[in-house]
Amino acid sequence: MIQRKNHLEGLVRQLASFPVVAILGSAAPELLRETSERLAGRVAFHELDGFALDEYAPAMERGDWLDERWLRGGFPRALLAASALESMAWRESFIRTYLERDIPQLGISLPALTLRRFWTMPAHYHGQTRNGSELAHPKCGASWEGLMVQELIRRTRAGRGEAFFRGLHAGAQLELLIVKNGRRIGFEIKLTRSPKVTASMRSARKTLERDRLFVVCHAEGESWPMAEGIEAVPAAMLASADWQPLMA
Repeated sequence: MIQRKNHLEGLVRQLASFPVVAILGSAAPELLRETSERLAGRVAFHELDGFALDEYAPAMERGDWLDERWLRGGFPRALLAASALESMAWRESFIRTYLERDIPQLGISLPALTLRRFWTMPAHYHGQTRNGSELAHPKCGASWEGLMVQELIRRTRAGRGEAFFRGLHAGAQLELLIVKNGRRIGFEIKLTRSPKVTASMRSARKTLERDRLFVVCHAEGESWPMAEGIEAVPAAMLASADWQPLMA
């Protein structure tokens, strides 16, 4: 990679002084740190996510595309592998390289096996409020919420200061609250095909005043009303350009 060629650093510095764009790609921690230090004020960062639902679904003819995207993740070589075994092998190799090479460069010197065990625990519980007693228990619902939150933020183009998690004193919560263009749109995410209206949903809906609450569920088909101001949205609809939550 060009970032590792020290003799080219001077050339990159010169290019940064002119109206020229040099696109460099890397996820290595040491390269990101060095770039920030050496080209401060002359470099911009763009986070490139994996395949989104609306990018992947149109190319798929199988009905299990949604679960496949959830299981395999969005990295091209994992998602587009010819078989589940090839996808798993790529992911295992990626994780091993990340834990054995990238993480130690951040100053963490734990044995790779210990780090793998610890890393697995929060991975099962990512995006949740911390509860130490539950860290050792796998929770597929947290993984589903993480995928949907990422897709919803991308779909609504919510920026910094526009996407929130909201918890209420009574225990009710919103997995995602988008505040944008004068609207307050709430999203609850359920790993079920037929969600039911709950007291938590009604409480969340009340906090949104006149705006809407969407309940994103693990299903396909069209959306349907659950109660006043509360609408169930099958996750497959996030791959459709017709669904515009901020326009509803």
